Amino acid sequence: MKAELKQVKKMMELKNEGKFKEYLSRPVVSGYKAEITDKKVEVSADYTGFVYKYKRTIIEKEDFKEVLKQLRKLGKYNETKLKGINKVGRYIEDNYYDYLKEVVEYNAEFERLRNDWAGYEVHEGFSDDEFLNEYLLPLGWKLDKKLYRNTKLSRLEDKYSELKDYVRTLDSELSGESYYHTVSLTVG
Repeated sequence: MKAELKQVKKMMELKNEGKFKEYLSRPVVSGYKAEITDKKVEVSADYTGFVYKYKRTIIEKEDFKEVLKQLRKLGKYNETKLKGINKVGRYIEDNYYDYLKEVVEYNAEFERLRNDWAGYEVHEGFSDDEFLNEYLLPLGWKLDKKLYRNTKLSRLEDKYSELKDYVRTLDSELSGESYYHTVSLTVG
């Protein structure tokens, strides 16, 4: 308990230290489970999920180029018109630096979240947990905000997944068919 209190005091100023000490003396919430690795942070109890966050991996620019190349090749083979593929390529090229910056920022915040959750336990009556409610949960929400659909991080990850799905579709379902298809690719 003392190590936990010292850890919390380093990160934030407690409003009511006596109340927080009393909170820490309570039993850990029922079904408490924390799985914290260098790739993920999952903390939950029987009826509550506190945080489920995962480290992002950087999609290399070469991976984007390779999937676009595959898509063009399969489109030609299947006689499929690929509307907007050049615009998608330009969009990726124009926004890749911002995407990298956002991934690095996200992963830095993820590391902070991971380190702060490590060794911390949630106790019964966690509505009294000042550290959880005013520090840990808002830190998780900050990471959620970085994954909103208007971020380059989210958009380029979604675009990469979408392109890979198109490749899979053209490779498996349409492979070798001779009639004409059109696939429309959207930018952003």
